Amino acid sequence: MERTSEFTKPGIVWFVVINIILFQNPLLKITSLFKYTDECLMLFFAAWIATHGKKLHKSYVLMAVLMIALVYLGLLGNAFSGVSRTKAAIILDIANFAKLFVTMIGVSLYFEEVDVGRTGLIRQLAAEVRLIVTAGLALAALSQVVNIGMTHGVRFGIKAFQFIFSTPGMLNQYCIIYLLILTLDLRASADKRFKYPFLLITFGLWISTGRTRGFAMIAVWTVIMYLANNEVFGDRTIPAEVKIRRFLRPQYFAAAAAGLLLIGWDQLEYYLGGGTVTARGLLLRGGVTAMQEFFPLGAGYATFGTEQAARYYSPLYYRYGMNTFWALAEGGSELTDCYWPAVGAEFGVFGLLIMVVLVVVFSMTLIRLSGTDKYALVVAIVYVIYLLISSTATGIYTAYTTTGFTTALIALITPYRGEKDRH
Repeated sequence: MERTSEFTKPGIVWFVVINIILFQNPLLKITSLFKYTDECLMLFFAAWIATHGKKLHKSYVLMAVLMIALVYLGLLGNAFSGVSRTKAAIILDIANFAKLFVTMIGVSLYFEEVDVGRTGLIRQLAAEVRLIVTAGLALAALSQVVNIGMTHGVRFGIKAFQFIFSTPGMLNQYCIIYLLILTLDLRASADKRFKYPFLLITFGLWISTGRTRGFAMIAVWTVIMYLANNEVFGDRTIPAEVKIRRFLRPQYFAAAAAGLLLIGWDQLEYYLGGGTVTARGLLLRGGVTAMQEFFPLGAGYATFGTEQAARYYSPLYYRYGMNTFWALAEGGSELTDCYWPAVGAEFGVFGLLIMVVLVVVFSMTLIRLSGTDKYALVVAIVYVIYLLISSTATGIYTAYTTTGFTTALIALITPYRGEKDRH
């Protein structure tokens, strides 16, 4: 069997699906139907698991066990906390917490079995991304001198650029998928000198959002790429598990932690400092208060910090006085700007520990899927770090963008079984 470098029929379908993922936020302005893209992905891959998942890798079995344990804990919290929630809110919150992990298991199984012409798919998506980031950076520069309706607020002395997305923060999220697709395209040895400038253009677009997370991730990508070019990461005979163990050295973590702390210190002071009242600071304190009040089980599903707690406005926001802050009032714009406080509040201390383990298993599984390919390993590690950093400021593991991005990235890094058989 020859390596498939061009599109197959399934590849054409997934090219369209990944484009929907790449433009999901702008498409929501056209119709709200695109809001359910992540739910559709979860249902499709759940069905695939049910019909093709008889022999699951031990990491997938562990993830399933942890998800089931979390469901039991959440439902026990609902039963004993006394916080009134509708069945609809609880069911939707269960799906919201589970969708990323269910989708990850299903998508990895699917793309091992279905040949989408991975090389050709990456090449076409990268060509598209190069057009997007070039147009974006040009308009970002123009927006600094002319009002073209694509900025919102000022950060670090520049107008924060949002491009065709709903907010600069949303463009900040999409820049990670742009960067990682362009990174995967470096696998093809031809025209690398042509490709590297577009990575710099992506950095420029990311910086134009004015978000500290973007600055941090540019530094992270640069360091990981530097490490990836040494002989350990570049040796295709060394499995990903061995490479990652060699990478996980205390000195690397210490340097990374110091750098990220330096970059984000002003934002930490702003959001968590006592001098300024912020939504994230209130959510953190509210989450800790809920953990203490409902120890050890938590308040249960749809009670704090999640999309369903916001949609079916939780009584806890009134109880803790959070409804008096404009961004956390009913219909407020920042009700889901947290992740770990929401996990602790809804599932308690035991659920928080389970979620930590679940995220670790998810992260290590994603790295394992990258196999022996250097650029796939870079993408997996950078994406894992991006999610971990983002989880300190937003509900990233339940965000619709994350389910879509994870689907796209696993589709692009997972070798078709026919490719594996030849190595």
